[in-house]
Amino acid sequence: KQALKIKDSPEWKKSLAYTLWSAGQVKEAIDSFEQMGEFNITGFLYQSINEDAQAISSYEKAISADPKDTRSRFNLARIYHEKGNLDKAKFAYEKLLELKPGDKEAIFLLASLRQEQGDIDVAMGLYKDLLTQLNLDNKELDEDSRLIKDSVYYNLGLAYKSQRELAKAEESFEQLINTTVSSKFEKKKDVFKELSFIKIALNKNIEAEKLINNWLREDPASLDARNLYADYLVHLSKERQAIEQLRLASVLDNTSTTRLKLANLLHSQNNLYEALAEYQVILQKDPKNLNALLGAANNFKSLGFNEEALGMYRETLKHYPDDVLANYNYGLLLQGAKDLQTAKVHYEKVLALNPKFLQTYYVLGLVYWDLGDKAKARQYWDTFLQASSDESTKAQIKHIIELGDKSSAQLPEVESGESPSVFDFKQELSLKIKSSKVLDII
Repeated sequence: KQALKIKDSPEWKKSLAYTLWSAGQVKEAIDSFEQMGEFNITGFLYQSINEDAQAISSYEKAISADPKDTRSRFNLARIYHEKGNLDKAKFAYEKLLELKPGDKEAIFLLASLRQEQGDIDVAMGLYKDLLTQLNLDNKELDEDSRLIKDSVYYNLGLAYKSQRELAKAEESFEQLINTTVSSKFEKKKDVFKELSFIKIALNKNIEAEKLINNWLREDPASLDARNLYADYLVHLSKERQAIEQLRLASVLDNTSTTRLKLANLLHSQNNLYEALAEYQVILQKDPKNLNALLGAANNFKSLGFNEEALGMYRETLKHYPDDVLANYNYGLLLQGAKDLQTAKVHYEKVLALNPKFLQTYYVLGLVYWDLGDKAKARQYWDTFLQASSDESTKAQIKHIIELGDKSSAQLPEVESGESPSVFDFKQELSLKIKSSKVLDII
């Protein structure tokens, strides 16, 4: 700074700016670079302190001053891409590729963006062209190029899967399993998972099991692998073996997710005491876990411990007063205990929260019928009769009305929580096809 008082030159100012930057005085460095018109550098510095709006402004100034500034165009495209402004990112990538037609990373990122936008055919064309380019100079690939190549195979697998071309998706993912070349590729566990689902969808169950076991040999502590293996065993109706896998996985899992899955599977197999024990372990660590509260309450009810079930639902509603299932299930137990007025309050709350919960119209009609208000009961039942496709319950309502009493009516079973106890591989595949995310490399 003293030197600048003596000799005010651009070289000295730039030296000062870099010195400020290296000393961690980023804001002061930005001011110095801006005074010199070094907007490509100020853009990078703004990015480093997460001030993306200012970074965008700087890059746009840099490009305006030098339309051939490819580094600023690349960084600008990445910011737009990360912020979800895909149209602007697409334009920036395309302008960059006009200046650098063979830039592998830009081509890959543009293909990823088009895949995110749903332009699968365009994305796949870019991926295939990029693979051709990468394979031509295979012996000279640097680490970044190897990462791009692995990432192309991964994204291409997702693209084929989204088009339901499962055999081609399988081929792309197997290429990664067998020949991954980049040490920076961090999606290998996702490749195992994707490939396993595809093999199961293709009814290649033996290959799927072998693949999952290979994954477990490679990474015995992998929580994802053990959970996937458990799901696969349930798919084969081998619930007992699945339970053992989930027991192992629950030891590895610091969260409640796997233990909850184990508890739900135990419940579905009618191992009610064991399921209840697992729910209670979850609640010891996480007393407000909604699914564990509902699961424990349902198990108490299934075991015939109605007082404990009522207490557990009261505990649930203390933490989640607006939970539809908790209110409905609690109402069922109260109705079974002949506490009709309190049951009515909770059923009415269910309908206030979710008017489409049709079973509530049926049970609320039963409450009003028992309370002697048959006109009100018929109102609720009329709604149910018009909207529901449950022919059995409809017949029961008509029978009650014909007889003039409720002697043949039955309360529904207590509804379970929302967490599935078993995994539907076909549903999972469908969900993944709709929501697959492409790999983004940095």
